[in-house]
Amino acid sequence: MRNKRRGVTRGAPAKGIVTALLVAFLIFQGIYVLGGVPWRSSGSGDSRQSTASSGSVTFNDFGRESDDYWKLTGDKDLELEQSLIGDPDAYGSELEAVMGTSVDRAWALTTGRPDVAMAVMDSGIRWHDAADMAELAGRCRLNEGELPPPRGAALWDANGDGVFNVYDYAGDPAVPDLNGNGALDPQDLIRAFSDGRDNDGNGYEDDICGWDFLEDDNDPWDESDDGGGTRGARWSGAEAGNGVGTPGACPVGMILPVRVSNSALMDANDFAQGVIFAVDSGAWVVQAELSSFNNTGLGQTAVDYAWSKGVAVIAAAGEDASAVRSYPGGYERALQVNALAASRQSGSSDPAPQPPSYLNLGGATAYGAQTLFSCPSDGSSSEAAARTAGIAALVYSAAEERVRRSEMWRYPGMNTPLSACELKQILSMNADDVDFSDRPDNTAFGLLDSLIGASRRYPSTAGWDPYFGYGRVNAYRAVLAVLEGRIPPEAEIRSPRWFEPLNPGQVSVEVSGKVAAVRADSYQYSVEYAVGWNPSESDWVSAYGSSPRYEPFEGVLATLDLGKIYCAVQDAPQERDGEPDPNRYAFSVRVRVRDDRGNWGEDRRVFFCFNDADAYPGTPWRMGSGVASSPRLADLDDDGLDELVLA
Repeated sequence: MRNKRRGVTRGAPAKGIVTALLVAFLIFQGIYVLGGVPWRSSGSGDSRQSTASSGSVTFNDFGRESDDYWKLTGDKDLELEQSLIGDPDAYGSELEAVMGTSVDRAWALTTGRPDVAMAVMDSGIRWHDAADMAELAGRCRLNEGELPPPRGAALWDANGDGVFNVYDYAGDPAVPDLNGNGALDPQDLIRAFSDGRDNDGNGYEDDICGWDFLEDDNDPWDESDDGGGTRGARWSGAEAGNGVGTPGACPVGMILPVRVSNSALMDANDFAQGVIFAVDSGAWVVQAELSSFNNTGLGQTAVDYAWSKGVAVIAAAGEDASAVRSYPGGYERALQVNALAASRQSGSSDPAPQPPSYLNLGGATAYGAQTLFSCPSDGSSSEAAARTAGIAALVYSAAEERVRRSEMWRYPGMNTPLSACELKQILSMNADDVDFSDRPDNTAFGLLDSLIGASRRYPSTAGWDPYFGYGRVNAYRAVLAVLEGRIPPEAEIRSPRWFEPLNPGQVSVEVSGKVAAVRADSYQYSVEYAVGWNPSESDWVSAYGSSPRYEPFEGVLATLDLGKIYCAVQDAPQERDGEPDPNRYAFSVRVRVRDDRGNWGEDRRVFFCFNDADAYPGTPWRMGSGVASSPRLADLDDDGLDELVLA
């Protein structure tokens, strides 16, 4: 399910010989037309240029010849910028020709901290691959509680570089190249020092570098050679400045490998165990780039546990290419990310007349009401989630630096400098809004539309929308907001739960949650509702506005009149494109908080208001999980291979 295809913009497919000939003619000419603006193909090379971003940082392994560069950079595409001169609306909607997430500009402020760990929940790490180890070996977090100091050293940081990693054991005769990959790596330490004892007393014997929840052992090795976990770790935390590969978004942060799957699908219970282990092991970011084939109550409990400890669970939206709720991205309090793709990749001759920027919905990514933000990738939400996890680690690192300098306090009652809700608000409120709602050329194939049918960008709108969430993640703005003390207040809806069906016969419904502004002196909050899952700003109706508050509040935030909402829902259009609208009974609720410093926080949910005359009394029942028995993988005959067990 990872990286299914390189998506341009989804639309009507080309059909017929005439269309094919016209496409070939346009490719031969090297010119595509969109709304009267010529876009010239990059041909066999990449003709894109960039204007330097003020204050950006680069490394010897971070170059413009790579597509990964354009996903991470805050540079502008000079070709695109010049084509937009004279059209201010287009210039704004194309985000002023800025290509990526401005991670390189954020690096000028922080490249992360080695005490900030990202737990990669995936297929494990390819210890046996020397090229991967050149990027990851020194970035994998080691557990001092299960390791002796390197031979001849009094401290674990034997080389004195301020980081405890595998390189501190270089030259230690107790740690040869035990896996034969020609490099010193964490698996060598696992094999050299595993003694069958739980020396740190955390319940996991010899958890030297992560854990494997498929085999229930201490070596999170990618035995199936899937590669997903390794790619995810590189996207979020690969080494920088080593002359190979591309840096991860947080190149000085550390990776905690947690194996929960053989491939792109996992059991939600394995995921849940991995989350709990990661939080207890000190990770501040959980990188959930997979999808589960089931939904369990333990999965939700694990995400709630992480939230309570200030740990953000960054989860992929899924690869369903539709508005589908998949897990773990569908869990309450998971921070769901979907993918942005370039309309053409460098060196591509695809007939894509749109600008080559990362502002198109990814080819395989899911989307929907729970989407919080979007991140550039090759079209996969797995990659988008991994890169966003790295950006989240940069934000935590910036906050920790301020705590260490006594410029701010750690979040009350937590070991993390920020709460997970604050992290969510920082990324959401500082994202680059993706809005093509006012563009007259909001089409995908320009002149070809007359032959292949209408095809257009997904209908993004100002502010939040279900296709891009609050917009494209902007690492620089997020980190800068923390360093300048502009941390948004918290807004969280806890009840009703996502997509809850509400019978108007119950007259009213209480909206419960939490509002707080621990970085400010006071705050006010409002509760609003609007018909539909993607209402415009003018559609929102105020249900409650508070007076100034001075302490965090948890409880009933407002009471909504379901009679009014039901009437509004009934008056709304019931069809879309000639078919019954699947969201015709939907309405949205949002809670907005503004502190006395002018910072905003927001949370929103979608519910359904309708009267089902055929429903049995007391239904639907919330089970808290899927009711189907989950298949399990287990090595029943001890041959090293798992059997599929169905109950």
